[in-house]
Amino acid sequence: MTTIPMRLWPDSPTILERSKSVFLLYWNELLRLKREAMNCTTPTVVHELSHALYRFRAALELFYPLIPQDCKTELRQNIRKLTSALGKLRTYDEAAAFFESKEPLTGPVCRRITELHAFEVEACTKALKRFYHNHFDREVRKMIGGINEASIIKRSSISLLAYFSDNSIRMFLPIHQNLSGVCLPINRPSRQALCTAIKKWHFFFEIIAPILERDYSKIIMQLTEYQLLLVKLTMITDFESLILDLKMLPTERAHQKVMLREEEQHLLTLLANLIEQKPLAYTFLI
Repeated sequence: MTTIPMRLWPDSPTILERSKSVFLLYWNELLRLKREAMNCTTPTVVHELSHALYRFRAALELFYPLIPQDCKTELRQNIRKLTSALGKLRTYDEAAAFFESKEPLTGPVCRRITELHAFEVEACTKALKRFYHNHFDREVRKMIGGINEASIIKRSSISLLAYFSDNSIRMFLPIHQNLSGVCLPINRPSRQALCTAIKKWHFFFEIIAPILERDYSKIIMQLTEYQLLLVKLTMITDFESLILDLKMLPTERAHQKVMLREEEQHLLTLLANLIEQKPLAYTFLI
């Protein structure tokens, strides 16, 4: 009987070198999309840049203990500000797409969203200009060159593999805690927390897959299914807040609220089915 040899985990020097390569790859992709967004803020470009920002933030958080101090805090703050600005614009992009599918483009909600969208495009362009990528490019490359495991060993006396495993466990805990009762309509805070936790765990697997040379595509695909539904559900809350700020007749506002609640219930049914058919379980044990 032929036995399949067990694949060995990479050693620490290999993990460090691959971590540097992945971190630099994500940074270069972020800069490329940032330059593209300076000239064009279509929903597709905004979505791609938002994804690149979240992924780079996730990598920065994961590698944070491995990076020398320097400008980590400044970079962190500026990435967060740019992510926030893009998030607001993306909310209006999603709102426009949703309400355009429900009413004529000349309807009161669509008209007002178009006006607000133009304002957010201007605000987003200013945020992009304030992100001085030339300054941060030099700092990021210096940070990448200084990545090492000394601080982890000194603080916790654990290996890089154990450090990754510890991070994965901590990321799964809020998922486990918020899954119970998440499909109840009143549990919006739990859905928001679950969406954030799943997003972080999703990016974790995206980051470590090339570093450890392991195939995490199955769990990534499963997390993506959850994430897509949860993002849509959190958007319902944003759309309701948007409706409250718009000037319209009480009857029209009531109609929009009913429409949003019906959409929310439909999405909750899909989420309940997903949880039943494809329950999330912990993975990445070393």
